[in-house]
Amino acid sequence: MSVHRIFIGYDPRQPLAYNVAQFSIAQRASEPVSISPLMIRQLPLTRTGLTAFTFSRFLVPWLCDYEGWALFMDCDVIVLGDITELFALADDRYDVMVVKNPRYFEWPSVALFNCPRCRTLTPEFVEDPANVPLDLKTWIDEERIGDLPETWNHLVGYDPPREGVRLAHFTQGAPFWPEVEGCEFELEWFRDHRRMNHVEPWASIMAKSVHAANAGGRRVANLQLPDGGRAAEADRQGVSAVPRIPTPIFDPELSRHSPSPRYRELIALYREMHEMGMPDQGRSPEQTFDGASLGTHAARIKTLVDAHHTETLLDYGAGKANSYDNIPIKALDGEVFQGLRQYWGIEDITLYDPAYAPYDAVPEGRFDGVICTDVLEHCPEQDMGWIVDELFGYANKFLFASVACFAAKKTLPTGENCHITIKVPEWWTAVFRAAARNYPDVRWTLALGVPTPRVDAANEVQAIFVDG
Repeated sequence: MSVHRIFIGYDPRQPLAYNVAQFSIAQRASEPVSISPLMIRQLPLTRTGLTAFTFSRFLVPWLCDYEGWALFMDCDVIVLGDITELFALADDRYDVMVVKNPRYFEWPSVALFNCPRCRTLTPEFVEDPANVPLDLKTWIDEERIGDLPETWNHLVGYDPPREGVRLAHFTQGAPFWPEVEGCEFELEWFRDHRRMNHVEPWASIMAKSVHAANAGGRRVANLQLPDGGRAAEADRQGVSAVPRIPTPIFDPELSRHSPSPRYRELIALYREMHEMGMPDQGRSPEQTFDGASLGTHAARIKTLVDAHHTETLLDYGAGKANSYDNIPIKALDGEVFQGLRQYWGIEDITLYDPAYAPYDAVPEGRFDGVICTDVLEHCPEQDMGWIVDELFGYANKFLFASVACFAAKKTLPTGENCHITIKVPEWWTAVFRAAARNYPDVRWTLALGVPTPRVDAANEVQAIFVDG
């Protein structure tokens, strides 16, 4: 069995695109593949265009010593089919095979080279500015350019939707950019991005290996530190190793208008869950992210509402917001209200949830109070800086947020735990205190859910409240 040789254009400005492209190939290939990035700094070439690989693609036959067949593709693609099927289309009557779509300049974006027939493509030929290899007909007779099925280079945003797409080409930009949000095959791209970054917990891989040691009843890495090792010291003390509290430092380039790819990936997933529910876990669409958990904090929020004479309120991450009008609320004195709107006595309540179409409009202005419950632990860690800052920015008087500091019992359709960011209370407190420095007039309360320490209450949760 031969190994199929594949070259992907590498753009140092968007390495993420290359990584998802190569992952999508490897995950669906039924035969061995060899995937190489075309990095301009590694090649005898200086000529570039819109991307670093505009011309380097034509060195593929030379890199293969002009032997056999080899495939080139741009990096902003996702391969949805078995790449072996594409190599099976190789026809020795042709020197190169492409999808002949109406946009001629896109023909070589996916090109199957018959390397022995492409000896014209030397480094010297490609480097020479007098040559225009992107126009295939300048170095090859037209009848020697073979046709590939259009499904093997579907141009997202240009080609009309079609069945059976095997390779989707985001020629206007891969989905991690907000400018192409909502494009065709966005969800498929983010699914592969998620799978590419997936890793099983350390314990499931290493706990039974020679690299682990016992520490206070659990398995940890047997780190050989100068003081004898963390695990060894924990064994001597008879206590668990003390977790480190990471300093909450976030990428300043991330923002509402430029969130991380992981954020956009999760929003797309949550949008799908709102529509489809969680059938594998017995939850209908109506029960998924229904907002019912907000009732847990109703009384404490009521205290804040009254204390700050609240007339306007923003629920950030409201889900389907069923608690406001559809779920009866029993007050501490026993009185029953028809929902939180009546209980809190506020008519002007703005509901916002980026993954639920009825409430996905980004709020404008500021509000007396902002609440954010059962939301932040479902967001990616790298975006927490701008998200928490945005919460404070919407508040005129007070902010109330609740966060679970433990793994959820349920999982996402991807197999991941529903709680994406699991941090100790000290970490969350540091994040809020850092953001609060820019909003000295906003009072804030953070409700941190942690497991009850009692052995006989392993499934119970208690709240730690931090005020600022």
